[in-house]
Amino acid sequence: MKRAVHDRQFKMAQAEAHSVHDTEKELGVSASSLRSWINK
Repeated sequence: MKRAVHDRQFKMAQAEAHSVHDTEKELGVSASSLRSWINK
């Protein structure tokens, strides 16, 4: 029982870290495109 709870928490933590990474990637893309748009 404890193991199942631990596995679920681990998966949730992994999913959260993955979504944070995706958000950082999107922010990086939008920031660089915004910078190039300003420099035009």
